[in-house]
Amino acid sequence: MYSCGPPGRGKTWLVDAYVRAVGGCGGGVARWLLHEFFQDLHAAIGESGARGGLAGAVTRVLAREGAGASMVVLDEFTVHDPADGVFLDRVLRELDRRRVRVVVTSNRLPTELMPNPLFHGGFEPTIDLIERLFAVEMLDDGRDLRVGGSRSRIVPVRSGFVAGRWTVACAELLDLAYRDARRSGGVRRCVGPLGNAARCGARP
Repeated sequence: MYSCGPPGRGKTWLVDAYVRAVGGCGGGVARWLLHEFFQDLHAAIGESGARGGLAGAVTRVLAREGAGASMVVLDEFTVHDPADGVFLDRVLRELDRRRVRVVVTSNRLPTELMPNPLFHGGFEPTIDLIERLFAVEMLDDGRDLRVGGSRSRIVPVRSGFVAGRWTVACAELLDLAYRDARRSGGVRRCVGPLGNAARCGARP
């Protein structure tokens, strides 16, 4: 499955649910961000002195995730570099040869991968391969579920980007405090928590 669409459309939520279902049925799942999967494969090739090539590297990397891994999930599935494009083609063909199910999440349709027009033409055979191997599902009803809170009934307020914190640097806090205090008429010099002299809004 190739789950794609703009950020916040529920791609990761849907794949999370799918992974839980597969795990509940006793299937093994290995999950990476695409670039981390590439890093692990390159490291495995280097460790073996290139013995076994890519096929051997895939065997070793999947074995580290559990001998029963029958499905690979690759998040943030995107490619811009031509060398990565060639490597991706070989990896997908190797996983297909092993009958490993692959699920990916991406912000781009397969035809939008490798967007640089200088390299896109050379990547089109891999796009054809992706469209042949995957069922492409576009998720986009125009709503960003990250900002829907509990109203979305998918991403609760207590989790996700919308539940994060807005962090302000010390200098910015002191500057805001100084401006507020200046409006109220009480400004003095003080030393900020980082040891730097700064204006703050405490009245003398």
